Amino acid sequence: MRQLRTDSEYGTLAEMLPGLLGEMSHATMVHSAPGHDRERAHWLQAEAALGVFSVAYKFGYMDLARLALSRMAMAAALSGDPRQVAAERVKRAQLSADGPAMEQGLRLVRQGLRDLEDDGTPGTRAVRGGLILKGVQMHGLLGRGDEGGTWLAEARGIAAELGETNHYLFVFGPTNTEQHAMAAAGDRDDHAEAVAVSDRVRLPEGYPAARAGVYWIDRARSLALTARCDGALDALYEARKVSPQQTRYHPTTHSTVGVLLRARPSVPERLRSFAGWSGT
Repeated sequence: MRQLRTDSEYGTLAEMLPGLLGEMSHATMVHSAPGHDRERAHWLQAEAALGVFSVAYKFGYMDLARLALSRMAMAAALSGDPRQVAAERVKRAQLSADGPAMEQGLRLVRQGLRDLEDDGTPGTRAVRGGLILKGVQMHGLLGRGDEGGTWLAEARGIAAELGETNHYLFVFGPTNTEQHAMAAAGDRDDHAEAVAVSDRVRLPEGYPAARAGVYWIDRARSLALTARCDGALDALYEARKVSPQQTRYHPTTHSTVGVLLRARPSVPERLRSFAGWSGT
């Protein structure tokens, strides 16, 4: 399941989740006595719930995404792993970023950082880094560039020390940190800065498809909004190549295609084909 999330294979993941959820629920009932086995069962149940969230969020079923996070929160609290609790906070803040409750999302991030003490281990530091990057995103959406810049500087420091990691599938490291810098600039409507940052990013070999796809989608948005239409369409095709399911349903894909369609008096066949594929 974790590999399917990493590879952005959400359709296949959706097919396997119902059976997996049933097995995880049964495991928590079998291992009901306090101890390591019960914690492990709930840890796995939290991961399964996070898989549901990933599918629901990517396909736009926000009610199901919220339900999945409520299940994850209950399981994470019994998993004996404070990093799993923090992971749930990141995803809940992510939902807040898509609506009017962005201040609430920022409070969730701050609470997560307070609750997850920095014990110096790479896993904990990577999860804390993921929380900080979510804070960068929230500040960008709220138009608070200076505060976001302070958070970004902290994330860059941690990333430089850790290097590229994938603890709890946060994909935290220098590359993802710069991706967030690019996205935050775009969220502030500073698309020239976003393109400049994206020009400096070099995706590592074997970089997770889900994160690579988001990089190309965000780059396409900023290229389109700085009147570099051919480059934007090239970036969308790159996104489709590395992460087709995510790209097809991503709202930024649709808004970017809309910009490209309005930018020209006649629509080139390559753009028409992509628009038809994405359902824009």
